[in-house]
Amino acid sequence: ANGWTKTLLWYPDGTPALAQQVVGNGRLVMANFGLSAEDSDLGKHGLFVALMQGLVEDLRSTGGTQTHTIGELVHETITQKFNKDASAPVTERPDGKPMRDVAVSIHESRPTLSLDAPALPGFYTTRQDGETIALTAVNIDPRESDLRRVSADTLHEQFTADGVTVDAPTTDAGPTAQLHGMSLWGWLLLGAMTCLGLEMLLLGAYRS
Repeated sequence: ANGWTKTLLWYPDGTPALAQQVVGNGRLVMANFGLSAEDSDLGKHGLFVALMQGLVEDLRSTGGTQTHTIGELVHETITQKFNKDASAPVTERPDGKPMRDVAVSIHESRPTLSLDAPALPGFYTTRQDGETIALTAVNIDPRESDLRRVSADTLHEQFTADGVTVDAPTTDAGPTAQLHGMSLWGWLLLGAMTCLGLEMLLLGAYRS
């Protein structure tokens, strides 16, 4: 285990039973025992239950998770092992091509990775001497997936503010605005009644 791993429980022979490790902005908890009652009786001990409750409580968000968006400068702390005396890290884009304009700075003994305005959404993998030291997720702008309807007046204001001339037809111009079509239930009911009437006439003629 590296310096970022903390052992929480041990077996009597010194083997780690429960450990945690910082991964990006989150935390990975690793258990070296089974979850069923046949594998372990840890659930019967109050100290173990309190420890699990404390870990779950600490996993709750305290200030929101930082997200990275394409086109913006990305700063992310490297939580994996980083050797400042080794070769310079290399960052690979989601399409497999090398990422340019990558810098690593050290502030308060914490190495920080900086990506200059990544253009593609996805995962950017940073390696040093073949070992992955950072995996950075870059997302599209959340406004691009906002499906809430924007009124015509708001769109018109946004376009005119940018000096764009808008010439759009209105949506209430007579029959072309019937977007949902014509209801057919009345015609279907009329057809059913006609069929029933014909059936009655044919049945009466057949009996006579």
